[in-house]
Amino acid sequence: MSRRFGMSESEKQTNSLAAALRLGTKRAHRIVERVRFIRCFLSGVLDRTSYLHYLRDLHCLYQTLEQELIHHLHHPAVGPLCLPILFRTSALADDLLTLHGTGWQHTLTASIPAQQYARHLRQLSQQNPHLLVAHAYTRYLGDLAGGQILRALAKLALGLSDQQGLSFYDFPQIADLAVMRDQYRRLLDSLPLTPEQSAAVVTEAVRAFQMNQALLEAVEFPHGVLPATAPQINRG
Repeated sequence: MSRRFGMSESEKQTNSLAAALRLGTKRAHRIVERVRFIRCFLSGVLDRTSYLHYLRDLHCLYQTLEQELIHHLHHPAVGPLCLPILFRTSALADDLLTLHGTGWQHTLTASIPAQQYARHLRQLSQQNPHLLVAHAYTRYLGDLAGGQILRALAKLALGLSDQQGLSFYDFPQIADLAVMRDQYRRLLDSLPLTPEQSAAVVTEAVRAFQMNQALLEAVEFPHGVLPATAPQINRG
C-alpha cells in the first residue's frame, strides 16, 4: 500500500491537502501493512471464507460512507467527493453474491469493528461532515492504486476468472486510473476548508487508518506459515 512514485504537481503546493494527508498518514499506513491478514493477502495466502468476511465488512463500511456522501451532496467540502464512478457498494454486493450466493446479507454478519466504523461515519455526518473527506481519501485513493494489485492476488489465490467475484477492484467507467488519482488529489486541494479544518481532516485520516486496521484484525486469516514480510503495494 505504500506509495513509491513522486508527488504530483498539486501535492508540491505549500497548502496541498493531498500532500498533508499523504505525509500525515504515512506511519499509520505502514502499521496497517503489518496486519496479519494483509501480510497473508499480499503473500497469496488467502481462503474464500476469510475473503468473504473481509468483503462483508467492506460492504458495511462503503454502504455507510456512500450514503453519507450522498446525504451531503450539496455540502461545499463534501459534495465534490460524492463521485458515483468510485462508489463500491454495488460492486461488493455483486462479489458477495457471486462468491457466497443468495442470502449473504443474513448469513454473513459484519464484524464489530466494521459496525463501529459505520456508526462513527454516521456520527461524523451529523456533527462534522467535512471530516468524511478523510475517509473518502483513505478508501478511494487506495482502491484506485493498491487495489489493483490486490485484484491480481485475489484472483490467483482463490482461482477466480476475470469475470468472477472481482468487481470490487474494477472501475469500468474510468479509462485511466492514474489520471483519476491525480484528478482526485487536485479535487482534495480545491476543497474550501480552513487551515484548521484541513488539519482536522488529516487527524481524522489517521483515525480512518486505525479503524481500517481494527477491521482487518477482525478477519480470521488462514492457518499455516505466516510470512515474516510481505510485498508492499502502492496507494497512488
